[in-house]
Amino acid sequence: MIFDKKLLFAYEQDIVAAGVVGDVLDLNSGDLDLDVGEQAFFGIVVNEDLAGATTCTFTIQTCDTEGGTYTDLVTSPAYPAAQVVNGAMFKLPIPDGCEQFVRIRTTATSVSAGQITAGIVAS
Repeated sequence: MIFDKKLLFAYEQDIVAAGVVGDVLDLNSGDLDLDVGEQAFFGIVVNEDLAGATTCTFTIQTCDTEGGTYTDLVTSPAYPAAQVVNGAMFKLPIPDGCEQFVRIRTTATSVSAGQITAGIVAS
């Protein structure tokens, strides 16, 4: 999976039990190179094995203002810890309804270790 630095919202960020990981990405930023007409995905690469948790879920949230109330846009399945290991890659399609700002939230109860890099990638 190839990431563009401008399209990253989490770079080697710790997986948290239930919360936002990394930064908010502004899709209306003038310096982004998003190809219109091509399917894009939210890409997630695991940089460090998940430890302490039995599963991990990734949720992409969106909002029309950076500091507003975010809503869930797309949620992954609950991946077993054995699949959330260094080098694992997950892609979630960007559905209709994506607003200007996006962020990633993880849910992994009792997590003691694990890191991800996440951003927008082409098909």
